[in-house]
Amino acid sequence: MHPAKSVEEQARYLEYAGDIETSGRHLLRVINDILDFSRLEEDQVALKEELVLAADLIAYVNRMFKPLAEEKEISLIADSNNLSISISADEKLMRQTLINLLSNAIKFTPISGTIEIKGGVEADGRLAISVADSGPGIPPEKVEKAMRSFGQVDDGFTKVEQQGTGLGLPLARAFMRLHQGTLTVSNGPNGGAEITIRLPAKRVDPADPAIGALAY
Repeated sequence: MHPAKSVEEQARYLEYAGDIETSGRHLLRVINDILDFSRLEEDQVALKEELVLAADLIAYVNRMFKPLAEEKEISLIADSNNLSISISADEKLMRQTLINLLSNAIKFTPISGTIEIKGGVEADGRLAISVADSGPGIPPEKVEKAMRSFGQVDDGFTKVEQQGTGLGLPLARAFMRLHQGTLTVSNGPNGGAEITIRLPAKRVDPADPAIGALAY
């Protein structure tokens, strides 16, 4: 019989297992990004449109990233309580768009930083959802590089290249273009980057009673 493992050994094995899981998840994200990019390049991505609650999209990514944010001591603030608006969209691609934006925000936001997700209907009827972080931001001269396929922008504080394919933002923008929408990069209220996606007014359900009562 093998002697019982010490508490220290058990903790070390758990840490190893956690590292393996993290590496596996990272590899899976890389593979999925490359596959999505390949399908887009070959025009093999078709929208599966349905009515989707915008609030549900924000709530979904908030639940998904809350544990990771807490682990990094990041304050993740999601404002979706007043966003009971239906949109005509591909729910899977909209989720993936926000997942890409949150992944980047978590990656570049320092410990004890802040990430805010909010949304609303703008004056012209478009639906806007933004993800703002308190990281180093993206300098204007590097936005074009960040939007290029496989382009990566180094962290302004550590000067260390972040791991990934560099496809997060390009894929998010491509998914929005499939919806006739846009993705823009600006300076956030907390000094970091603010990425905003917008869907055209024609994709916002005109029968929704919440429309007209909200301002972004």
